[in-house]
Amino acid sequence: MTQYWDKNFEPEDETFDEAVNKVDDVVKNSVKANTFADKGIKVGSFLSAGVDSRLVTALMLPDNTLSNGFDGTYHETKKESEIAVTNG
Repeated sequence: MTQYWDKNFEPEDETFDEAVNKVDDVVKNSVKANTFADKGIKVGSFLSAGVDSRLVTALMLPDNTLSNGFDGTYHETKKESEIAVTNG
């Protein structure tokens, strides 16, 4: 096995609020850096009922959201539509 990287982790002396703000900034900057399209192309987000896709969609405020519904006893589409309507 080849090791491609080695992360040296040094814990920082910071408050809980400082750590939360740092994570918040990283997530927002990541979404912003990856939310783009060529001129005239609408931006969309794939939305599930999970916390991660809901957060990304809420931060993006995309032109469209996409999701899947499945046959069976569990459907995420109701939860998906709640966040889609909130943003749009």
